[in-house]
Amino acid sequence: MFKKKDKSLIKEYIFVDFHRLESYMAQIKGDVKYDIVPTWNIGLSAASPALGANIQKVARKPNYHEMINLLLEHLRKAQQLDVERKRSRGDVLFCLETIMARKVLFPANLTKEIPGIKELVLWVSLELDMKSIKDGEYTAGPLYLIEAYSENDTPYMNPMSGYNAFGFILKDLLGETFEKMIGSKRESKSATHKFGIDPNEYLGALKAQVSEPRRIECLYRRRATFVDHSIQKVVTYGYPIFITEMP
Repeated sequence: MFKKKDKSLIKEYIFVDFHRLESYMAQIKGDVKYDIVPTWNIGLSAASPALGANIQKVARKPNYHEMINLLLEHLRKAQQLDVERKRSRGDVLFCLETIMARKVLFPANLTKEIPGIKELVLWVSLELDMKSIKDGEYTAGPLYLIEAYSENDTPYMNPMSGYNAFGFILKDLLGETFEKMIGSKRESKSATHKFGIDPNEYLGALKAQVSEPRRIECLYRRRATFVDHSIQKVVTYGYPIFITEMP
């Protein structure tokens, strides 16, 4: 078990999806934030000029840390925030977890011709922060988070395995580039099982850079949750809203 969070610690943000965050905040009515701004004026008198100051409150846009806290507060009040992985997507789309995960960075040549994408990053978490979560007959398994995914959620995805979902999302994003990347490693029973057991090894074989495990906290929106029968576990794909490094 991880230690209880110390709220006094400064957060180390390593990723924020500003597009999604601002889109969500546009739908939330929060308190207006103000800056205290002094204004100076010079008055004239018979003796000499006099310098005076007034204090004004100027409305400002909240910074991204404040927006994240407002979003979390809204999701909690609306009962739209889970703190553990589920077997089915259900009605709650957002989840806040502290996990051990590896950052997977794909080669830059894959995205150089795709507008709006500087790099393709996937976070892979195989270990849960808590005891294995069981929902029905299956145990909660791998979590895959795709940074800054700009496509929408159509067409509907109903994958049969983690490998199938990986291919579906990346093909939707990369198009023909994905076909070139996957090459001979197309879907088969062997590839599906290998990806399910150790996706990091599979992704490394695609020339992706796979980091050492890092302890992170992340808020993500679920894209798909399903049973991968090749490993008999529940797999979740999602889009991170923010990721912070945890001690």
